[in-house]
Amino acid sequence: MVCKQRCFVAGLVSAAMVLAPALALADCPLDRAVYRDAGQGGFTLEFSKSAESPDLASTLARVTVRHAKKGVISQWELSHGLGYGAFELVDPTGEDKYNHSVVAFDAKLRALDAPHGAWLFVAGLGVSNWYSGRQGARDEPLLKDPMWVFVRCTK
Repeated sequence: MVCKQRCFVAGLVSAAMVLAPALALADCPLDRAVYRDAGQGGFTLEFSKSAESPDLASTLARVTVRHAKKGVISQWELSHGLGYGAFELVDPTGEDKYNHSVVAFDAKLRALDAPHGAWLFVAGLGVSNWYSGRQGARDEPLLKDPMWVFVRCTK
């Protein structure tokens, strides 16, 4: 009887841990979403209102890559292709000539046709940072190309 009660409670706690981020994500606008690297290296992707002109329909949000100890690593604009519909990070300064594809996934890792979901993958972000010439780019911990998991919505 004790195991049934404990197992039931453990099951409820597990379900709550899975459902809580999904519910928070559903109510979170793109420009307030925060993701952390799944490897827990201390990196976050923080979405905010775009600094670009609101007339640019393809620009959806500003994305700041931050590390808990290093601070701001880089800033990008999340854009949406007006034809094919792909999502990409674009360097607003023009220094990085390569765009980085962003693919969003739901909690079951099914690809979404949306700019954000329970999980994100950003192609080539770590390599771009390594070769960027930014101070500290090659210092540990290194920004690699992790999966990013939604963790909270800012106020």
